[in-house]
Amino acid sequence: MPSDGAREESIPASLTRVHTAVLKSGIQPSPEFAKKGLASYSVNVGTKCGHDCTYCSTGTMLRMHPSFKEAGEKPFDLGYAIVDPSMPDRVAIDAANIRPEKRGLVQLCTTTDAWAPEAQKHDLGRKCLEAILGQPGWSVRILTKNAAVTKDFDLLAQHRDRVLVGISLTAPPRKARTMMVVEPNASTIQERVAPFKKAHKLGLRTYAMLCPLLPGVADDLESIEELVEIGMAAGAGEFFAEPVNARGRALTNTTHALRRAGYDAETPAVDKIRNKVAWSAYVVRLVANLQEVLRRHHALDKLRFLLYGKSLTANDADHIRRSRPPRTQVAKISTSTERGCGESRAPAETGDRDERDRVPELPACAVSGCSPPSGTTRCQGIAELTSRSLCGKRVSYA
Repeated sequence: MPSDGAREESIPASLTRVHTAVLKSGIQPSPEFAKKGLASYSVNVGTKCGHDCTYCSTGTMLRMHPSFKEAGEKPFDLGYAIVDPSMPDRVAIDAANIRPEKRGLVQLCTTTDAWAPEAQKHDLGRKCLEAILGQPGWSVRILTKNAAVTKDFDLLAQHRDRVLVGISLTAPPRKARTMMVVEPNASTIQERVAPFKKAHKLGLRTYAMLCPLLPGVADDLESIEELVEIGMAAGAGEFFAEPVNARGRALTNTTHALRRAGYDAETPAVDKIRNKVAWSAYVVRLVANLQEVLRRHHALDKLRFLLYGKSLTANDADHIRRSRPPRTQVAKISTSTERGCGESRAPAETGDRDERDRVPELPACAVSGCSPPSGTTRCQGIAELTSRSLCGKRVSYA
């Protein structure tokens, strides 16, 4: 098996084709990410990210988008990107035109990455941030796999009360070479750790995205312990986690890439979960391991496990429900804003300072999509993305 280590600068990127497209929307409602407790709105700078991750499920979600046909590409193929260089113009228009009472938290991005190689060429991350933060009432949740976000920390520092910086950590640093096979154009894990810590040092609010934690690569207790330690050192206020999406060709692409690279031990573990029963069992183990590690760090309340419950077997779904720890009391949240999942309502004005454009407080409930009565209780870290949270409380995604 190849040895793990840092990426060498001489390793070529696999991105061979970059297409441009003009997308219709700038800032758009994002009900799926609202359910996940991440944001009510999203901005995406294209339809195919140049990080070229083999496990990416965007092709499944956007497979009917006309940009693929226009580019002469297939949604599930690798080696190309589709980017919209004019996206900041539409974002600026939407940021100004959406009514102030409707504004809220924007995810940059949900299906692509604003700091991927093709996006960096057009400085899309910074330009979109400027467009959003240039208008009051907006806050931004950044999510990226690229250390290039660091160059925009000067801008973020000017709006530190309106931004959340999230770094996607998909494996511990010792598994860096393994992940280079399935994330060929993203920054290495080591490279991502530096901006994570720097953001915290600058006083920016941070969160960790542990997604996906592939079976046989990063779903074991030791790997999760390393990732949580990195997040805790960077002041992460939340740990989002999600199993790899089994839809489309994501798992097939990943197993083929690992096999070609000689990762014979890891390949069967990923290939196995193409079976629904095996995937469901993998989720149960992942939930248990995440809970155990975060409990050791006295940080179980920071866990946001994102789960499509219908994909589980009935027995495993019941097991996960029963594994949820008892509810614990938390202080009542007195701030308020729009009632999007995972967002509190905006604080009232204090003195002559208008705080309506501050980034929302962290969720009162550790279960994404679950809104506890009066904000006085919290469930422990698992969200089922259906009309019910795993605590059994029916929720609304208005």
